[in-house]
Amino acid sequence: MIRMERIIVKERDLDILIYSVGNRYEAHAANTKTGQLSIARGVEKWSTITEGIERVLRPMRS
Repeated sequence: MIRMERIIVKERDLDILIYSVGNRYEAHAANTKTGQLSIARGVEKWSTITEGIERVLRPMRS
């Protein structure tokens, strides 16, 4: 059975959702003003939620 957990973090105009599925993470970030969406998938669990958030924000900052 796949175990999925969702954590919602709202910071300013950014919505970030982190999904934990088995030993993998998937993070989705969306800018609520511009509608820009970024997705990052981790082969292994990131050591912290902060690391996952940082990874998904990298493409948005470029």
